[in-house]
Amino acid sequence: MKCIDGIEGVVRCVLDGFKLRYAEGSDDDSEFAANVKTTIENACRFLDENKEIGVSGQLLRQVLFDESQKWWLERAGRLQKKDAEEDGSLPFQTDEEYNEFYFNSLYNRGVYPA
Repeated sequence: MKCIDGIEGVVRCVLDGFKLRYAEGSDDDSEFAANVKTTIENACRFLDENKEIGVSGQLLRQVLFDESQKWWLERAGRLQKKDAEEDGSLPFQTDEEYNEFYFNSLYNRGVYPA
C-alpha cells in the first residue's frame, strides 16, 4: 500500500464517522460541514507540509470534498422526498441547485445562506 492510500483511507474512515453521527441526528448541517472541512483541510495540510509523500493536498481535497458533498446532497434529496410523501405534497422535485448552494455555503463560509 502506498502512503497516500493509507492517509486517504484513514481520512475516509474519519469522514464516515461524521456521516454516521450526522445521519443519527447528533450533528446538524453546519456541524457536519465544519467537521468535514476541518478533516479534509488538515489532511491536505499534512500532505503539503510533508512533501516527501509526493502527493499534493489539492487532489485529495477535491476528491474528498466531492465525495462528501455528493453524499450530503443525495441524503438531503432522499429526506426531502420522504417528507413530501408524508405531507402528500407530490409530485416532488428536489431543488438540487439550492441544496448545493446551501452545502457549499456551510462548507466554505461556515454560515447558513442568507
